[in-house]
Amino acid sequence: MNDKLIEKTILVIDDEDIIRSNIAESLRFDYLTVLEARDGVDGYNQFTNHSIDLIISDINMPNMNGWELCQKIRAVNLDIPIILISGHFDTDEPICVDNSIQIIHLIKPIPRKKFKETIARALAVE
Repeated sequence: MNDKLIEKTILVIDDEDIIRSNIAESLRFDYLTVLEARDGVDGYNQFTNHSIDLIISDINMPNMNGWELCQKIRAVNLDIPIILISGHFDTDEPICVDNSIQIIHLIKPIPRKKFKETIARALAVE
C-alpha cells in the first residue's frame, strides 16, 4: 500500500450500478477514498461539494454524459485528471476533449493492472 495514495479522493461515475460498485470497491480495497455517482449530473454535484483528486467516468450515461461532464468540469478546473471509460471505442490512447486538455480514455473491460497503473499515473504517484 502506498501512503501517498491514501489521502487521495476519487470520484467514480457510472450509471451501471454493478460496474460503478465494482470499480469503487476495487479502489477502496487497494488504497483510495472513493465517492460514487450514478450519472453526470450527480457526478458534477459530487465534484462541486467535495475535494476530488481524480474523476473516473463512463461516457454513455443518461442526464449528462461523460463528454458533457468533462466540458462542464473543465470550465471551472483545468487541472483535475479525468479518466473516461467506455465499451464503445476501439482505442485507449489519450484523447483531447477541447484540443488542449488531455483526457485518459480506457476501454471496458479494463485489466486490473493497467487500471491501477493508469490511476497512479493520473495522480502522478509512483
